[in-house]
Amino acid sequence: LISFFLFSSTASFSQSAKKLYSSGEKFRELKNYKDAANSYTQAINLDPKYEKAYSARALCYEMMDQRTEAIKDYEAAITFSPKDEVLYCKAGKLYFELGDNSKAIDKLRKALDLNNNYVEALNSMIQVLHKNKMYLEALKYCEKALDIKKTALNHFNYAVTLDSLKSFLDAE
Repeated sequence: LISFFLFSSTASFSQSAKKLYSSGEKFRELKNYKDAANSYTQAINLDPKYEKAYSARALCYEMMDQRTEAIKDYEAAITFSPKDEVLYCKAGKLYFELGDNSKAIDKLRKALDLNNNYVEALNSMIQVLHKNKMYLEALKYCEKALDIKKTALNHFNYAVTLDSLKSFLDAE
């Protein structure tokens, strides 16, 4: 009888967390990010291992320009889904936006370790490397991105990297 009660109360918490998550999704679709984040927070409070709620709340925090909170949620989501390259990429981009280039590079490298054809992570890595004047390394990522897909952005990054590398070498 006790085990039945424990099982049914856990199932009801999980169900309630899913309802709150669903409510958050509806708010997010309406671009009501504050209420969406609150719904996701309630879902997490009921089920602290609800990875989707962390990543959804992180998106809301991003939309509300609360990058530090978003990073915390992406980091939490990564603990539950350590093979999700998208989570690492999103965290890496936010670390870059906050000026923590070392952590940005670490997260983006992890994303690329999981999926070396992830063009968004490649382009984000190129931005970070440019900021750090690491043009030779950036060139490798540019070539990889172009090998995967010949887009205007990939060609632009390649051209900017070559130009920056030439200017950098000329300055030495």
